[in-house]
Amino acid sequence: MSDQDDDELIAQLWLEVRPHQLVSVDELVADVTAVQADRTSAAWQRVRATSHRLAGTLGSFGQQPAGDIALALDRVVGGVEQPDQTCVDRAAELAVALRDEMHRAADER
Repeated sequence: MSDQDDDELIAQLWLEVRPHQLVSVDELVADVTAVQADRTSAAWQRVRATSHRLAGTLGSFGQQPAGDIALALDRVVGGVEQPDQTCVDRAAELAVALRDEMHRAADER
């Protein structure tokens, strides 16, 4: 199998998983918004898990710049058990940027 065949296969697989990733990023934005409102630990744990999963998935599928935004978000929230307001606000900015980028890229196709 050539590199071109691999790239085509990855592109086809991305089209299959993309709808699930779009739902995931929408849920991420909702969770980070919930954390901004009341800092619920369950929502924060979902933010951390989802950002990590999206960073890996988007990177694996070569989805840039969305992958870069997801990686930046993962770096902001990873390892933070109790976020301060600055951390939450930065996570919210990145989550919204990630959502916007993913939906923009999906609309282009």
